[in-house]
Amino acid sequence: AFPVYGPDKIGLIGPLTKLVAACFFNIQPWSALIAPGYGVPGIGVPWSNFVGIVLFHIGNCVDAVNIYKLFAPQNGYGVQSGNWVPLAFWTLCTATWFLVIAGGIAFFSGPTAGTLNSQIFGSFLLLVGSLLLVGHSAENGKPKGQQLFQMF
Repeated sequence: AFPVYGPDKIGLIGPLTKLVAACFFNIQPWSALIAPGYGVPGIGVPWSNFVGIVLFHIGNCVDAVNIYKLFAPQNGYGVQSGNWVPLAFWTLCTATWFLVIAGGIAFFSGPTAGTLNSQIFGSFLLLVGSLLLVGHSAENGKPKGQQLFQMF
């Protein structure tokens, strides 16, 4: 299905896990809208956000391990080195560690200052990882001609 990623399909496990996580992220707000009497009034079922971030983190961990084969420290760390993508995925994985911690604290014991600090740092790392991916994409451009068709 994705020959550009090689013969192993492990590259699909992370994104599919994150797809399932996205479904869980949607349960909380929709439960508040559709069944306002179920769960926390005005909020919905809080467990779904915690399950969602844990699954999303598992997907990020799978991606972070899988992307290691693309890391080439001998190429340096400039935007054209190709190392920004693995660095971005490792940053995103680190970010979700902090978000899982915040989600666990909030779900099991209620929001605290530690929850807020962990969320702020986790979201900051999400921003850094996303900027690394955007920088890599902007610098390296789109695939041209035959390369585009080999991706599908």
